[in-house]
Amino acid sequence: MNPFDEKVRRCLGDEIMEPDTLHTLEERVLARYRGTRRKKAAQLFLMLSLLFSGLLFYTANAESVFADKLRSVPILKEFLTAMDISPAEEKSLEELGILSESGKYDVRLQYALSEDKRVFLYFQFPEEVVLRENDHLDIELLDVYDQVTKKDYSMTFMKNLNPGMPPSNNGYIVIQGFIPAGMDLSFPEKLHIAFRANVARNVSYDHWGTRSAEDEPLGEYRFDVELQKMEKRILERVGKKVLIDGNTLVIDQLERGLKTLDIVVSQPKNNKDIITEISGYMRDGKTKKIIDEDITVSYSTKTGEIHALYLNGEEIPEGGEVEIVLEEAILLPKDQQYITIDMQKKEMIHPIPGISLEMASAGKRSALTFITESNIHPFDTYKTSASAEEKRLPHPGIQTIGENRTKWSYVIDENLSDEVVLRRARDSGRKVVFDKPIVIELKVPSAHSFTPIP
Repeated sequence: MNPFDEKVRRCLGDEIMEPDTLHTLEERVLARYRGTRRKKAAQLFLMLSLLFSGLLFYTANAESVFADKLRSVPILKEFLTAMDISPAEEKSLEELGILSESGKYDVRLQYALSEDKRVFLYFQFPEEVVLRENDHLDIELLDVYDQVTKKDYSMTFMKNLNPGMPPSNNGYIVIQGFIPAGMDLSFPEKLHIAFRANVARNVSYDHWGTRSAEDEPLGEYRFDVELQKMEKRILERVGKKVLIDGNTLVIDQLERGLKTLDIVVSQPKNNKDIITEISGYMRDGKTKKIIDEDITVSYSTKTGEIHALYLNGEEIPEGGEVEIVLEEAILLPKDQQYITIDMQKKEMIHPIPGISLEMASAGKRSALTFITESNIHPFDTYKTSASAEEKRLPHPGIQTIGENRTKWSYVIDENLSDEVVLRRARDSGRKVVFDKPIVIELKVPSAHSFTPIP
């Protein structure tokens, strides 16, 4: 047994202790346990220090995460004001707050409006990106594809656009995806989109329209987005027919979208003319109030035929009764859609009224000059007898040579030594103004119920 412990037991058992003995005992006990107390105190201090450091780290990190999340969640009222979103569209608005996977700045995909035929993606650039007077924001689309199937959808978006970003927009721009009405294609719910951004500083144009600017690259930005509130477009078959100067236009189908009323049309093969353009407006079927002052058309780049009309769908009356009023059209005779030039004989094989060939020369660089009785661009594309591929004509030199007479000069970097076939521009047909407007009565289907696609 330890002598010290034995002495303590004996003293306690006798219950008699002298003051000096007690003093000695206290000192020895303190000496024996002082190291343990220091060790315990050090351990406690270390634990408290670690706990305090962890608390500081957690607080700082939590504040950083909170601040980042706060930045990623935009202020709805600010966005609605900047982008002019209607109350009906607000119900379908999807809040995303996705930060780009790459790029020089923190660009975010904040909101989306989507349906199976149209997608509106709202991006916000940070305050560091400032556009001054005469500055432009240029966007070049790089990729758009289905995340699951990898199917390419970039053809449904404009490759290059200048969306503009005035200070009142709070850094917001919109990039739209568009699938033409009647086309058997739909947007997927999971999209990947990538674009390159550039600020063009001090933009100016010379008298030829050539732009000069100081480019400031902003980098490439990539986003993976899942559109959980995508809606299915409402379709309704119609089957009405209207007669335009002896040519039939069939109203096949109505498509009620988020922002538009799309009307799918077709033209029978036995029409003698191609209806390449129509003008008019849409009005309320009951009150006759004009809802949309213009009709936008889409057309086939191969045939020039219009195949859809696009109108404002945001002010359709509650009952859905509207009237499409057609006032004029442009008709291109099918037997005059193409003209053939014999480069050896330097003549048009089948002359067309209102168009004359003034000059034709072949060589390393070939030249064609025409005189027309209007100021409408006469041709779009050309092809040679050696190739069936249609190529777009270069921009012509234009000269007015008299009242309603214009000279068009094309210089082509190709030896056109044989026959050349030119396709007429779709606007170069004859304009027909109706003595009495053509009125098409339609019953538009109800708007979206704002439920996702099942």
